[in-house]
Amino acid sequence: MKRSVSFILILLIASFLLTLPVSALSLPVSELDTQPSLGDSIDAFLNEHRSNNAAVAVAVFEGDTDIFTRYFGVLDEAGSIPLDETSVLEWGSTTKLTVWLAAMQLWDRGQLDLDADISVYLPDGFFKNLAFDTPITMLNLMNHNAGFQETDFVLEVEDEADVIPLGDYLAKYQPRQVFEPGTVVAYSNWGAALAGYVVECISGVPFYEYAQTNIFAPLGMTHTAIAADLSDNAYVQQKRKEFVSYLPDGSLSEDNKVFILPYPAGMCCSTLSDFVIFAKALLNRDSRLLTAEGFDKLYSPSLTYTNTDLARVYHGFLVDYEFATPIVGHDGNTAGGSSRLLLDLENNRGMVVLTNQLGGSMYRTKMAELVFGISEHHNDIDGYYIPARNVFEGRVKLMYNLFLINRCHITSEMTEGLYINILPDRFEISTADYLVPRHDYRLYDALAVTWFVLAAMAALSGIVRVIYLMVKRKGCRLDLLGAVYGLGLGASLLALIPEIPSLVLAILALLLVLCGGACAICQLRTKRTENALLLTKLSRLQLWSLHLCLIVTLLNYFMWDMLIF
Repeated sequence: MKRSVSFILILLIASFLLTLPVSALSLPVSELDTQPSLGDSIDAFLNEHRSNNAAVAVAVFEGDTDIFTRYFGVLDEAGSIPLDETSVLEWGSTTKLTVWLAAMQLWDRGQLDLDADISVYLPDGFFKNLAFDTPITMLNLMNHNAGFQETDFVLEVEDEADVIPLGDYLAKYQPRQVFEPGTVVAYSNWGAALAGYVVECISGVPFYEYAQTNIFAPLGMTHTAIAADLSDNAYVQQKRKEFVSYLPDGSLSEDNKVFILPYPAGMCCSTLSDFVIFAKALLNRDSRLLTAEGFDKLYSPSLTYTNTDLARVYHGFLVDYEFATPIVGHDGNTAGGSSRLLLDLENNRGMVVLTNQLGGSMYRTKMAELVFGISEHHNDIDGYYIPARNVFEGRVKLMYNLFLINRCHITSEMTEGLYINILPDRFEISTADYLVPRHDYRLYDALAVTWFVLAAMAALSGIVRVIYLMVKRKGCRLDLLGAVYGLGLGASLLALIPEIPSLVLAILALLLVLCGGACAICQLRTKRTENALLLTKLSRLQLWSLHLCLIVTLLNYFMWDMLIF
């Protein structure tokens, strides 16, 4: 009887189990099927690109579970230091996530109003280049629409001794505000560093100290530094010296160990394991960072694409639609490498990448496609557009026109797989707007190129005249003035160096005007003697060319702000 009952129970249990869905008896698909094939795909991809010399650290995870981790390549040129769990690489602009997280912590504690004018948190009279009465808020900084043009001054230094405090840097170097806050999105390193300074002003401690105390230490990130000189973590400061950097073509990059002055915008360095800890804490809504309400706020849209409800930014965290599902995170580039942190909030999956390759798009994008799939967005766009992340005012605009940085030809092939919101006057993508030109920029480009060519010719002319005077040991007043005039106009090329004060260039331009006038008077008074006739004709041709060069130079110096977008 007992055996019959046992047999019947076994049959009942077996029948019940057979009626369950197959998924209830199986491991999750990601663990059973995807994990091996995904790891194999990543390994095959890394081996395929072995020839470019880059070292790559990559990790993929679901929730708290590691799917796989890979360390690939060597750090030094000699190939004696393998990339491993002790190695340190640079985050670049992914560092900005610490700024936005810190701001949300202060909001969580009631110390920061995201919609308030940030001037109330900054020292009195801090801003010097604002052009609009509309206040700048923390949300504007998070959404990169505070109105600042691209920074036209030094962002990094090679000598550690040149590092200055964040507040001093931001006060000294301020970009012009060219757009009304909230109207145009233009990615801004300066704006992100300013947000870090707001955190500094509210908390009363340097931003790097705030980040160490409130983000890194609670998570156990013991191998992470963020200060401009990396002095907040001795281990990282020392280990960073080990790696060299490579260009995408596999050639060695020079001078890659720089110190970023607006450091909250891009100086963070760490091991891959610390990078993973940070990413997992964001994915899993770790209570050591924010309350549940804080995370709900963080992962809600702070900016949407115009005329849509499609999220564009989650309080500083960028939303990308280049993959099969929307991905939240950030990427980064420095002189020493690149990184990316990607979070699939819907499927609770994340990925981080660190590499010592500049740009590193093949690793940051192509490997991520293996993990998150490929988007099927297609955009029919063709034409010239002006990136909102640009220099629209000031003499550095001259350099942007000279090298055609001020515009780009966008084609449908370039936008395949990217979500782009197309509007009559611009299109929107990630953290940048691309504006339809209101003027024919070919005129400005031609003016810049003409100035550059004439200034170079003027410098050559001045050198030739100096050599002539030195060899012949004689010459008329016109020759001496012509030599000085040509060298002075050639020196106008100093305008391409942002560190040269505008006052110095203005004084130089005034001297050139005086010198040009003296040359013209001297030329008109030159006697047409038989011996001097040829020299006079050459001098006239040369000097009138120099006068033309002077006119174009002055147009660029003093009228460039009038030729704004």
